[in-house]
Amino acid sequence: MNTIIIEGRLTRDPESKTTPNGSSYATFYIADDRIGKNNEKKTTFHSCIAWGKKGEFVCQYFTKGKPINVIGNLQMNKYEKDGQEITFYQVAVDQVNFVVGDSGQKTEKPQQNNLPFPDDDGGLSF
Repeated sequence: MNTIIIEGRLTRDPESKTTPNGSSYATFYIADDRIGKNNEKKTTFHSCIAWGKKGEFVCQYFTKGKPINVIGNLQMNKYEKDGQEITFYQVAVDQVNFVVGDSGQKTEKPQQNNLPFPDDDGGLSF
């Protein structure tokens, strides 16, 4: 099983893109904070990709600094740059969720009747 759940904040606005064959997707980065040894703050940055309607949803409702929760799977990708093979990890997003923010700030959770988010199989997720 390869499932990853990440909750954090977007480090910048999501970017909407299209492949040469016309498939749409969005890329975005999530920073998650946790407390390490000696109460020091540690941050991990996660590269994410959401395809189709999920990517459109992320671009429409999330911006830099907004809390977000994603569920997906971790993918290892490779490419070549200047003769060297570069390996990087990316979260392929299966589900996107709104989150209640910290410091009493709340991100509104959508109602099913006004913000439907169709899954690739035609169902609805929030």
